[in-house]
Amino acid sequence: MRPRRNLTYRREDCDAREPNLPLIRFPNEYKRVGAIDSDLRFQILGKVRVRRGERDLTPTGMQQKTILALLLANAGQVVSPYALVEILWPDEPPARAMNILHRHIVALRRHWQPDLPNRSAGRWLLRQAGGYRLAVAEDSLDLLHFRRLMTEAGADDTGSGLRTYAEAINLWQAPAAADLDPRVRAHPDIVEVRYEFGAASRDFARAAVRLGEAAYALPVLLRAIECQPFDETLQARLIRLQAAAGHRADALDRYEWLRERLADEFGVDPAPELREAYESVFCNRANDPMETGTDARAGSCPPPE
Repeated sequence: MRPRRNLTYRREDCDAREPNLPLIRFPNEYKRVGAIDSDLRFQILGKVRVRRGERDLTPTGMQQKTILALLLANAGQVVSPYALVEILWPDEPPARAMNILHRHIVALRRHWQPDLPNRSAGRWLLRQAGGYRLAVAEDSLDLLHFRRLMTEAGADDTGSGLRTYAEAINLWQAPAAADLDPRVRAHPDIVEVRYEFGAASRDFARAAVRLGEAAYALPVLLRAIECQPFDETLQARLIRLQAAAGHRADALDRYEWLRERLADEFGVDPAPELREAYESVFCNRANDPMETGTDARAGSCPPPE
């Protein structure tokens, strides 16, 4: 049986250090994206933060920050109070858990709008459809801004698109919700956000190789793989990228290392696209080095052992 997708994310591989993610720079041409223009700016791509201009309005209490993180990970979608209670008290919630949750919600609203009238939901944290949601958009939440940039980059196969990918990836200061408890970071909604960095890294790598800029993508892809070492799609992309950047020996060594780890930890062989990446590098194929699933074959090439 192939390892399940949730095995590709390993907290112990990246969360113990939580270093800054590499900033992508293009000589003389690259300009990092400016600040999001909004009254309040919410951030989850790295540490959980709320700012108004230069003023930090991040809640200091860990429970309120945990509530905020789950709301941010859902990016403007409704989150049920039961989901919020579960992330606050995963083992056994207190008898008055819903009342405590409500007090935290009121405190968050007043933290951002001190003059808010009694019983008013205010502008940002709304009660809707039996749950709560943050009224955020692309100009107020870095996650939504990132997704818009990724969509724009995917529709542009020129150098401008590559720079848009870089702008999107550079919004990530560290893995999502990096300053929260490991238990909170392991919540499925937050892990799903973290996976978006890996997916963005793959897309950026593909575009970089196609445009002859493979070296720019290597640090980003290597960092993504630290957190998702058994993501075989990500590993296949890195093997092809290393070869395209002139590091063929490193690419072949990576395949052998990963093949041994998959066998030792899961008792499985590499997935087909990982084997195809190895064969492509081993045989020095001339087709697109980032393609997978191709039928192209260059002469006689021994299969990987």
